[in-house]
Amino acid sequence: MPEERPHPTQGQIDRDIQAYIEEMNPTSVGQRVAMERTLQNRRDRGDIVLGVDPDGQPDLVNHPPHYTGHPSGVECITITEHMGFNLGNAVKYVWRADLKGDALEDLRKAVWYVEREIARRERSVS
Repeated sequence: MPEERPHPTQGQIDRDIQAYIEEMNPTSVGQRVAMERTLQNRRDRGDIVLGVDPDGQPDLVNHPPHYTGHPSGVECITITEHMGFNLGNAVKYVWRADLKGDALEDLRKAVWYVEREIARRERSVS
């Protein structure tokens, strides 16, 4: 039988939130503050699924913080799962642009998916 893992303490969650934010390397103070505020609000609500697994580590598979860290508190997939592939991906990259790594790269990826969707629709009209 698998070993029962203890629920992470508040201190462990706080340390993991800070470690995750450092790993994501926000490029501005505003990005850092937005990430911290969102993750701490979710922590305060007791929403441990905020991107932290039972070991207190960022859950990068089920709820990555760069998709759960939007100031609205809404997880990206809640919106994008109602869209087609190209538009959903475009929204995903816009959504996370200020929450993960290089915002310009994410915005370029969003444009790429929008252009691909436009081309697809133009072909279907012809």
